[in-house]
Amino acid sequence: MSLRVSDILGQAMKSSKPVLGNEFVCEFCKKKLTTEKRLIDHTCKLKIRWADKDSKVAKVSFLAYQKFYTMYFKSQKPKTYDDFMRSAYYNAFTKFGRHVLQLTLSFPEDFIDFVIRSQPKLDTWCSEVIVKEYIKQRQFKESWEVGLERTILTMQEWSVKTGEHWNEYFDRVHTIEVVHQIRTGKISPWVIFNSPKAQQVLAKMNNEQLDFIQEAIDTKTWKRKMLKEEAEILQLRKFIKDCDI
Repeated sequence: MSLRVSDILGQAMKSSKPVLGNEFVCEFCKKKLTTEKRLIDHTCKLKIRWADKDSKVAKVSFLAYQKFYTMYFKSQKPKTYDDFMRSAYYNAFTKFGRHVLQLTLSFPEDFIDFVIRSQPKLDTWCSEVIVKEYIKQRQFKESWEVGLERTILTMQEWSVKTGEHWNEYFDRVHTIEVVHQIRTGKISPWVIFNSPKAQQVLAKMNNEQLDFIQEAIDTKTWKRKMLKEEAEILQLRKFIKDCDI
């Protein structure tokens, strides 16, 4: 990771502490250096972590670190970024933070809470099994309005990328992309089971793709759910028909 000269110089000047008249001390690792230039050029693990604190990965990782200690050690003082960057678990939380960003979930903070509440070991937080279970549970609990809104946003993103009209998503999208969007929770089961166009896409899929979807959605459970919510289904189907999706 490259550091801007102005950042390094500013931090070095801030942290320089003369020792014995001609030595300088790194604020982070406490290493003594004999000249100001050596202090400016000095790079240590903690100094790099501090310089990285405003990156997206660092922010998500620190949030997860704070939430973990808040949820399980409520009597402790809130953790600071200084605590985080000096923690023996810094790399593990950073790996998880990077994982959260790569998933591009609609509600990343909610996913972090879910993982922490599930109490798996820290080294399993990036497991695909946990992601699948989170998506299943969240989608099953949400209303059709929320599921539909997220689906339309996904279609609009596809529209920007392809230049096609968003409501032609199921007419033109590749089955591989649909499978991925369903597995990552971008396309809601509410729409999958109630849109004639979505059903046509499912009909084009091979057995392996259908197995992936079954694994992500659990069709039997969803069909039972929809039988209990007939009034909501009628509203949803009317909206789907009006929007031609």
